[in-house]
Amino acid sequence: GFPEGTLDILNEAETRAKILDDGSSLITVYSRIGHYHSLKGNPGLGITYSEMSFEQAVKMKDIAFMAQTARYLCLSHFVRGDNRKMFEISYRTLRMIEESKREKDIYFGINVYSVLCGWCGHALGIMGKSHEYASYMEKGIMIAQQCNDKYAMGYIEQMHAVTLFWEGADGDTIIDHAQKCIRYWGEGGVDIFMGLGWCILGIGYSLLGEYETAATHLLKGYQLQEKVA
Repeated sequence: GFPEGTLDILNEAETRAKILDDGSSLITVYSRIGHYHSLKGNPGLGITYSEMSFEQAVKMKDIAFMAQTARYLCLSHFVRGDNRKMFEISYRTLRMIEESKREKDIYFGINVYSVLCGWCGHALGIMGKSHEYASYMEKGIMIAQQCNDKYAMGYIEQMHAVTLFWEGADGDTIIDHAQKCIRYWGEGGVDIFMGLGWCILGIGYSLLGEYETAATHLLKGYQLQEKVA
């Protein structure tokens, strides 16, 4: 999360990085500021900073930093509902990671290749490219499993479930992916997003017409998320 005073600290970090002409630190600071504004309800400003971070990484020809900043840039475009931009950024970065054969070794708390596969697959699904999106979800979960990254495994299952919902999939399919998401995050101790997994599970049951079960899961999801808010 971003407690009170976070933005002041980030702004001070930006000032110092500029004084020191520290390109690597600027990438990180711009990325964090972009993430902050996207989650705090200002996606336009979030995108501005995320793009600054991405372009700085491109300038330095640092694939690892490009991957990390692309992750946050995709989040900013997701918040704004710009699926085409989300696809363009994630697809471009995935190709570079694959060409350098670094699918398994770029980590920022989570396997970034898997995260970008989730964003890319989600964007394709929302844009109606059903025959293409599943392959990205499969690649993302495969790499996450090979790395035994429970956080990434849960993330991909969550993105898959959400994409299936927007595509109009049946409740059973959504429930299957939501249950996997909850299991992986539980095994990995990823408490911060666990409530989201239970809410998606509730949505799956609501599509089956099992409204009492759905309400129970949604309430549990809300209560779990409230604890970590």
